[in-house]
Amino acid sequence: MDFRTLVPPGAFGLEIGHNTPSLVMGSCFAESIGGRMQELKFPVVANPFGILFNPLSLASAIARLLEGTPFQPGELEFHDGRWLSFAHHGQFSGADREEVLGRINLAFAEGKAQIQQAGLLILTLGTSFVWEIRGREAVAANCHKLPASMFVRRRASLEDLTAALSAALDQLIAARPDIRILLTVSPIRHLRDGLIENQRSKAALLLACSILEDRIPNVRYFPAYELLMDDLRDYRYYARDMIHPSEMAQDYIWDYFSRSFFSENTLRLIREVEKVRQAMQHRPLRPDSPEHQAFRQRQRELILALETAWPELDWQMEKSFFS
Repeated sequence: MDFRTLVPPGAFGLEIGHNTPSLVMGSCFAESIGGRMQELKFPVVANPFGILFNPLSLASAIARLLEGTPFQPGELEFHDGRWLSFAHHGQFSGADREEVLGRINLAFAEGKAQIQQAGLLILTLGTSFVWEIRGREAVAANCHKLPASMFVRRRASLEDLTAALSAALDQLIAARPDIRILLTVSPIRHLRDGLIENQRSKAALLLACSILEDRIPNVRYFPAYELLMDDLRDYRYYARDMIHPSEMAQDYIWDYFSRSFFSENTLRLIREVEKVRQAMQHRPLRPDSPEHQAFRQRQRELILALETAWPELDWQMEKSFFS
């Protein structure tokens, strides 16, 4: 008997390689995928606005990157001793206004440059719930733990979701006709919404992805949500909070992602990069021993060979580590 419901391999018609500049945006799951790709030397920029959970804020962020206008001092808010932006995650906040604005615009410039050359955009949708700022026609990307009285909370309708994302993606494709867009729904549950409301929220996101995939030829859907909720479907694949996927589950989803989008040549390069990464984690008992010096020399030779084979990738960190 088979005690699992396997998600069959998808026919995505999309190959991702180390020559594919990519922009990854969205919820915590986007951080996971984007972070792994960065570690493996894919040309990826991840979440230039920080983690964004709702599609309306994601759509606004895409439009702002395409518009290309940096953020101005007047767009920051001051609350409880902190400067913050309602367009950004809380990581872009602090006591010094100029320092916060500098970090915001540094990340913005990186995202703006990437979207102008990206061959792939990965969007991970987290929730249909949005927080509208009272007295403004604006949705907060993050509430920054400010009083709930400052916001009106609602679940965006399917029409709201598809209209916002369609407008942003149409604008993107007009500027970058060859770009490919990979949509996914985060498997991380928002239990503060309640189990029933969380399911309704995720259902709206799944339907929105389906509508966009049917309407826009550039769009594909990756089943991260289904891999955790249906294929793995067991609390042993969750972290201690019973909400986020465990490291094992993230590895499983990453493996499915790799088999779906990476060529054998790309997988071979990934294995070589992973070998170097593992070697960098080695902690010798005697750093000055001849054995360890020989080990370091082997790593330098391996990195030199990799640099010769893939000169377009940046190997400076690895060379410095073993120098």
